[in-house]
Order: sequence, then structure tokens, then C-alpha cells
Amino acid sequence: EDYVFAFQTLLAEMEHRDLHVALRRTRCDFELALMSALTTVFAPEGHKGCHFHFAQAVWRNVQSCGLASAYQNNPNVRAFIRKTVALAFVPSPTSEWRGRR
Repeated sequence: EDYVFAFQTLLAEMEHRDLHVALRRTRCDFELALMSALTTVFAPEGHKGCHFHFAQAVWRNVQSCGLASAYQNNPNVRAFIRKTVALAFVPSPTSEWRGRR
């Protein structure tokens, strides 16, 4: 609600100054209220999350599940969690691959 108000105010002020914005994509942390407000106000084609915040969220979940000591002491747990974070870099089957072959 606050994000929507802030973005609508910003958009209105920009239009008042004859500046026009059309966002195609957005990048932000994984805060649902922020993503929802961006969709409501700007209607972008898609959102991309920040990898730092994704990794931070995974680590917070590791801690809340009581796995922090297992992460530090067990190489298998550590490897599994690191691979989980690395999955963000695997292209989805619906995305177009743009890397070198």
C-alpha cells in the first residue's frame, strides 16, 4: 500500500514534468509487497530478483531450520546449500539461452 502510493506519486510527478516512464522489467529484492506494487503501478513484463538477497534468504532459512552448525561442520550439507543457491544461474526451460556454446 505504501509502495503503491509512493510509486503513483512519483509517476504523477514525472508526468507533470512531461517525463514518461515505461518499465519493461524490474529488479528488486524478494519483498512481495514491493513486487506487487511494481506490477500494479508499472505493469512490467517481468521481475528479476537480486541474487544477493536470494542467497541471504536461503541463509536465513538455513539458520531458522537449525542447520547453521551442520553447514559449518558437514561438507555435504554445505555443498547442498551452495548448489541450491547456484540453481538461480541455471536457465529455465522457457528462457532463451544467450551464452556461448
